[in-house]
Amino acid sequence: MRVAVVHEWLASHAGSEKVVEQILQLYPDADLFSLVDFLSPEQR
Repeated sequence: MRVAVVHEWLASHAGSEKVVEQILQLYPDADLFSLVDFLSPEQR
């Protein structure tokens, strides 16, 4: 069975990020997909 975890945004280590962390401990081979913002405001 393949498992993918999808999270809308990983910007800090708060509530929903801690839930994702626990899910990944249950499924250590799962793929994690998330958005990451690395562009400056001028580049957006």
